[in-house]
Amino acid sequence: MTKQSESPDVVPGVRILPAPRFDLRLVDEPWAFAVRNGEAIAAHWAQESALNPHIYNGKVLIAARSGFGDDGSFFGDHCVVDFAAFLAWRDWGFSADDGRNIFGSALLRPRDGGFIMGVMGAHTSNPSKVYPPSGTLDLGDVAPDGTIDIEASMVRELKEETGLEASRFRLGPAFIIIEDNARICAARILEADEDAETLLGEIAANIAADPEPELSGAIHVRAGMDLPEDVYLPYVRAIITALG
Repeated sequence: MTKQSESPDVVPGVRILPAPRFDLRLVDEPWAFAVRNGEAIAAHWAQESALNPHIYNGKVLIAARSGFGDDGSFFGDHCVVDFAAFLAWRDWGFSADDGRNIFGSALLRPRDGGFIMGVMGAHTSNPSKVYPPSGTLDLGDVAPDGTIDIEASMVRELKEETGLEASRFRLGPAFIIIEDNARICAARILEADEDAETLLGEIAANIAADPEPELSGAIHVRAGMDLPEDVYLPYVRAIITALG
């Protein structure tokens, strides 16, 4: 990391940093964590999928190497991994020594301030947690030349989770990074003309019409509100506290 990582913590262990550009790529190599822990990962998946048969062992992208380049851009060399390996890594401490989960997040700001965030459904791997619309990168985010489009991922996740099109909102001038150990949230503010009540109503209707919604609902969050640690992960608390 360069001097960008020296900005003060907003929430202990979390930093909010500028990210003028991303250089994310797919690399043709196995993820060392998955190779090293293959048998244990399989056992963990058997246990977790028995508890929640709705989770799916698809392919996701994890950055084996990442950081700020000399030009201030943020790079990430991504391996293709099974979701089972990602889940084990997450559940076993999410060590940044093994890699980073870089993902795009839409910070949807209504006319009356704060942010609209989703409440994850009971069938997901993060039940009842509150997040901005986001998702782990996958092969659908990779261009033919191997580059990874994190903005397109953010736009897709907003649509999939809330039913809202990013094109109707005003995009903030640049991405910011919320660095939380192995989580690297690449976030961009989307300014809405509608107030929170209107947006929440639209999202509720879209969730009701979705036969397999990821969210159980959406809420309006603001700086200064109570943020229980069992519901809001550190990077989400930092977003709300510093930007909401």
